[in-house]
Amino acid sequence: MPGEIIRTTIVSDVDIALEFTTPEGKAHLLVSSRVLSLASLVFARMFKSRFKEGLGNKTTTVGPVTIPLPEDDEAAFKLLCSVLHFRLSDPTHTPDLDLLLSLFISCDKGDFTNAVIPSAELWLQDVNQSTPSANLNKMLLVAFVLDPPHAFRKISWEILVRQFSPFVDLPRLIDHKLAHNSLLCMSRCPLEKHY
Repeated sequence: MPGEIIRTTIVSDVDIALEFTTPEGKAHLLVSSRVLSLASLVFARMFKSRFKEGLGNKTTTVGPVTIPLPEDDEAAFKLLCSVLHFRLSDPTHTPDLDLLLSLFISCDKGDFTNAVIPSAELWLQDVNQSTPSANLNKMLLVAFVLDPPHAFRKISWEILVRQFSPFVDLPRLIDHKLAHNSLLCMSRCPLEKHY
């Protein structure tokens, strides 16, 4: 129904509703400000601030305070909040890689990276010789930002043994805003020239 707000409750003890703009309209994610504040200094400062998002400025006692996040991805935040509130139905299930890319953008922006490292390690552990090469670059970007040490090592090694052209030719590693130059400084020459 147009104009209807879709609400998803992550945890029963909620005091904020994160509001997202979706193709269908508005969506609210009902979460705890305490959990977000513990996981992110960015959100802790935001909730304590005198800005419009600050919870101290809200006088309502009739329900959760709405915090608009119009530029953020609802599905990524839903996954993030499920991790933070320990509400993943299957912690070992690996989310879609595009969702993980959206998640790492949200983590980088909101300073949630440390809180999701254990989950990222689980999600990225199944790298092997049968993993499609097209997926490895996306997985490396996720591992680079979320920084699960074992997964990053495993993914980067798999890319290293498969890559026979210059590393700068790797798609999505040179054209992503969060792929720093240090990720690509391994080589500008074909791999075989290093032997």
